Amino acid sequence: MSRNLFRQWAIAFAFWTVPALLFTVPALRAGQDLTRTIVTESLPWLIWAVLTPFILAQARRYSLEPGRRARDIAVHIASGAAIGALYGIMSALFALALGVAAPERGVAGMLLEAALVWLPLGLIFYAALASVGFVLAYQQRLRERDVVAAQLQARLSEARLGALRMQLDPHFLFNTLNTISMHVREGNADVSVRLLARLSDLLRHMLDQRAAHEVPLGTELDYVAKYLEIEGERFGDRLRVTIDVPAALHDALVPNLLLQPLVENAIRHGIAKRADAGRLELRAERAGDVLRIALRNEGAPLPPDFDVARSAGIGLRNTVARLEQLYGTAASVRIAQADSATVAVTVELPWHVAPSAMAAALHPVEVP
Repeated sequence: MSRNLFRQWAIAFAFWTVPALLFTVPALRAGQDLTRTIVTESLPWLIWAVLTPFILAQARRYSLEPGRRARDIAVHIASGAAIGALYGIMSALFALALGVAAPERGVAGMLLEAALVWLPLGLIFYAALASVGFVLAYQQRLRERDVVAAQLQARLSEARLGALRMQLDPHFLFNTLNTISMHVREGNADVSVRLLARLSDLLRHMLDQRAAHEVPLGTELDYVAKYLEIEGERFGDRLRVTIDVPAALHDALVPNLLLQPLVENAIRHGIAKRADAGRLELRAERAGDVLRIALRNEGAPLPPDFDVARSAGIGLRNTVARLEQLYGTAASVRIAQADSATVAVTVELPWHVAPSAMAAALHPVEVP
């Protein structure tokens, strides 16, 4: 017996012992026979103590979730009626076995009468216990959601700190500041100011603790564009970027900081290791209820035994873990060698948009 089930039975017996004593003690004081008192006054309540863990388990299993509420209600009604009838039959059999009741209309008639009497009463008792089960199940789901939310927040913090470490990497900062200094010496004040502003935006985004777990894809693209603008000044013609994401997809919700580790890995492990120019392509499309994001970069090939779970870096593994927590099996990340010089990363997510974006799409504002 599991510890949790033993605990439930212990609590149930402690609870149902109270009404059993309230009915048994006065009967004994009135001089009623001990055997008859136990069968008629104590045993019925203790039978409900035995049934309580089963009813609570039924409430957890059939918890009236949207989409299956009618089925769950039918299951509970059938269970309550069956338990009530069975309870009546068991009570009658105990009374017969101990000789505290005589079947005036035969045994079958007595059992049928007991079942019919206790069927509606059983439904009432079952409904009361199931209601307690619903409350306990709801509280458990809330606790589980709190745990998942805390884990997601931790993952998001790890992603933010990981991205911040990437931005604060001495090589990145040195190269960025060196690029800005070069433009300052050449008198390109506009370029220098723009690069400083982009670097400031990146750091501000990383340090924003109010960021949600999901953001519109357009927001992610804006952040990536700023990062690529800085890297574009550093690599010059060696970095050729193509971003092809239709505007209709910009409202799709994606995990915050989803694209950042993918793009940084593509540049660090791909473009930066090439002596000549390399192409980085970022595309997205909707396929039914799936948002598919594809990132391809030219550069060094993957190791022959590459596996995301074992070979990927912390940032990429963290991204995979966050996707699993947010969407379960509905999301996936695949990394494969597209050809001898190109690595392809494909991310698939459930398609969904922010409620405000959905309302705007369904009810567009007409501009006079």
